[in-house]
Amino acid sequence: MTRQRRILITFAVLYTVMMVYLLFFREPSVTNEPYWELVQAHFNPIPFRTVKLYLRLLENPARPWLVRLAHVNLLGNILLFIPLGLFPPLLHEKMRQYWKVLLLAFGIMVQVELLQMLLLVGTCDVDDLLLNVSGASIGYALFWLTHRKKTK
Repeated sequence: MTRQRRILITFAVLYTVMMVYLLFFREPSVTNEPYWELVQAHFNPIPFRTVKLYLRLLENPARPWLVRLAHVNLLGNILLFIPLGLFPPLLHEKMRQYWKVLLLAFGIMVQVELLQMLLLVGTCDVDDLLLNVSGASIGYALFWLTHRKKTK
């Protein structure tokens, strides 16, 4: 194994550990409500509902902390998942087709969203899924742009 490959694997592992921590090691929602009512409260199946909410907060920046919240959620859900589209094709030659990376990112993110909801450490939000997969797509585009000649 080359030194460059070992470094890449190290970064991929560090990225994975960081993301598991960010996605799952938050304080769970604890209230007196029944568990399944909490689960339902942590579920948004309506596309672009959350995105529209955050965009409205950016249009009318009355409260600075809400603007920061909107930026963190919108940009964070995209930028933090760029490596998810970059590492697979860099590490595995069989993952150099966009549809494979897209399917992998989608599958991982569906599992993450469902686990967050069931563990009550986040919400299962279709908008997060869309933004995360968009980030992975940007990651794949970066791979493609830097490896075009090698992937043909």
